[in-house]
Amino acid sequence: MTKKRKTKNNNNEEKPRGNTTLFRWIYLYLVLAIIAAIVVIVFLPHKKANAGPPKISFSETSWNFGRTPQNSRVSHAFWIKNIGGDTLRIIRVAPG
Repeated sequence: MTKKRKTKNNNNEEKPRGNTTLFRWIYLYLVLAIIAAIVVIVFLPHKKANAGPPKISFSETSWNFGRTPQNSRVSHAFWIKNIGGDTLRIIRVAPG
């Protein structure tokens, strides 16, 4: 059993003081829950309404390897980015 503290008012009468520790914990958890909800709302990505179809953007559309020896292996990376609103699906890639 916990002891209840008693406080004196202006008339020098003692009145029991309730268990305020419980209310402090409830208040603390409530404040932390509100902060967590704000963080989730602010930092979660939101889907844009009517963002439009997918649209592809290339870093470059062609690349010249210059003179290369016969049967040598060459490679180059083309960076692409979806600047549209929907998911961009690349179904088929063919060398040209």
